[in-house]
Amino acid sequence: MSYVSSPPDGAKTTLGSVDIFSIKEDHRAPLVEDLEEHVLPIEMGRHFGDLAKIRHVITYSLSPFEQKAFPNYFSKGIPNVWRRFRASFFKVAPPMALMYLTYTWGNSVHKQSKRKNPADYENEE
Repeated sequence: MSYVSSPPDGAKTTLGSVDIFSIKEDHRAPLVEDLEEHVLPIEMGRHFGDLAKIRHVITYSLSPFEQKAFPNYFSKGIPNVWRRFRASFFKVAPPMALMYLTYTWGNSVHKQSKRKNPADYENEE
């Protein structure tokens, strides 16, 4: 290994605490041929969560391993469903019952109108 030639007179030979002219030539960047066996495939594009970068917005999240899957499911969830059902039942059920009765009445009237009247055919033979 050879060293870089000596500096010209009066030239600065240090960069911080590193002597520039004591760097060996073999510390240059490796050639592309040397890197080919170490190169990993590059993924193109962005992942779904990283599509846009939004500034000045802070988000917090918990790890799925640190949160409960169904917290208060039986103690608060089922009573809440019952409360909401009772609150909306009398708003929803009467119109639905009225529509059902109207639909069945309309079907029975239609079925009767399609039947033949036996009195029209008494004198035929």
